[in-house]
Amino acid sequence: MNSAKTIKLLIKQAKYAENIRNYQEAEVLWLSVIKQKPDYILAYMRLAKLLSDQNKTEAAFTFYQQALEIEPSVQIYTDLGMWLLDI
Repeated sequence: MNSAKTIKLLIKQAKYAENIRNYQEAEVLWLSVIKQKPDYILAYMRLAKLLSDQNKTEAAFTFYQQALEIEPSVQIYTDLGMWLLDI
């Protein structure tokens, strides 16, 4: 299986794990995505949300920061700001 197919499969599995609230599995899968594709912003954002939902605030903030280091976009700043307002 080539790298692109592997990443697509990991992303699909991570989203499914999130949907069924298997947060531990989703976390492992998103980390695998990041390991294989370190510039994949969506993985950082999904991990931040996932960790936030589990009240792992410091870890969530770390993934927001990492996403901003890769791509300092308005969308990420907005998501981070909304999250900070929520907590």
